[in-house]
Amino acid sequence: MKKLILFVLLLSQFGLMAQNCIPNPLYRDSTGSAVYPRPRSETYPNEGINTPGCVGKSFEFLFTVRIPGTFMGTPLTAMSLATTGAVAGLPTGISYSCNPPNCRFLADSLGCIKLSGVINSATVPGIFPLTINGTLDLSGFMIPVSFPNASIAPGTYEIVVKEATATECTTKTNEKLLAHYTLIYPNPAYDKLGIEWDVQMIQYKKVELISREGKVIHKENIGENERSISINVENIPSGIYLIRLMDASSTLTKSWVKF
Repeated sequence: MKKLILFVLLLSQFGLMAQNCIPNPLYRDSTGSAVYPRPRSETYPNEGINTPGCVGKSFEFLFTVRIPGTFMGTPLTAMSLATTGAVAGLPTGISYSCNPPNCRFLADSLGCIKLSGVINSATVPGIFPLTINGTLDLSGFMIPVSFPNASIAPGTYEIVVKEATATECTTKTNEKLLAHYTLIYPNPAYDKLGIEWDVQMIQYKKVELISREGKVIHKENIGENERSISINVENIPSGIYLIRLMDASSTLTKSWVKF
């Protein structure tokens, strides 16, 4: 019996190791595209790749894939990418992996594409436009598709590579990046205030609720690898408050309303 339990535990560990990335749950109900965040555009100026690359340093960025169930009125089965060469324009040293590992993303399910690696030290700083090339399976009819896409998701995906000594390369993260990967809901809140974040990009350590007078009215530590918490705010008086989320080196402060 002990051997069986050990075998099951080992299988579960191998399963976790096989997951090259974990999809961002913030996009679970997203529609209108297939790859998120969307490309940066006039309509979505805060989307795109917000993580800078640094010469000679590691880089990681996560795309969440959510394929709709139909495309132009036709049932859509899946979108597939080649496991190599499907993301064009990557700086030398950066590659990609998928979850699922075969890069076949079924309709109405969450998957992800992770860009990762160390940018080659000989790389000249600059802008690297990316294109994600795949194939849509429309009930057996295979149609090439790419992102960005003028019809589906216009805009640009760009990795901005900077010198290793640039400010962005000596600071672990910043509030804009934290905000991009954090969801606070509902806002206004009645009895529960929920917070979700992408644990692949952020690991919060502590959360505080703060009154307009600057008094901390609630605080709690956040466990390692947690990706969401729910705070009971039922007994907090109505008004405008702040929530402060802290990781090892940065802080995100947002306002929220209690009804």
